[in-house]
Amino acid sequence: MLQTRLTPRALGVFALVACFGGGIGALAGSVVAAVLMILWNGGLGGHLALAAYIYGGAIGAGHGIVLGSVLAWTLLRHVALWRVITEVACGAAIGTAISVAAFSDPSSTVILVIAPAVGATLAAIRLRLSSATPASPPDLSAAR
Repeated sequence: MLQTRLTPRALGVFALVACFGGGIGALAGSVVAAVLMILWNGGLGGHLALAAYIYGGAIGAGHGIVLGSVLAWTLLRHVALWRVITEVACGAAIGTAISVAAFSDPSSTVILVIAPAVGATLAAIRLRLSSATPASPPDLSAAR
């Protein structure tokens, strides 16, 4: 099993990934909440608008902190950090949008928890496969 030491630098990078993931996740969650407000209420106003934006931001931040960090450290260690954060957040938003189209209850657990996680994970897998570089052939000249 691969053993790694938790150095201050590694902890700093982990904290940075969690902060950026939480911030972008909160932004994506608020944008998804705004789009849902436009689709269901016909506008961005209303007495529940602020609560919906805050709630969407909180759900997105939680997903960004936890799921973004896990995906960044497991699947996407050799991918640029900006691509990890933006593409995984977009995948979570797309997963939420698809589940909103499929289910009618906006407070459903599928829409709030499962769909963003599935969308983010599929985006991470796609990013991992698209950024994989083929292995170079072994250098046999050093064996002589």
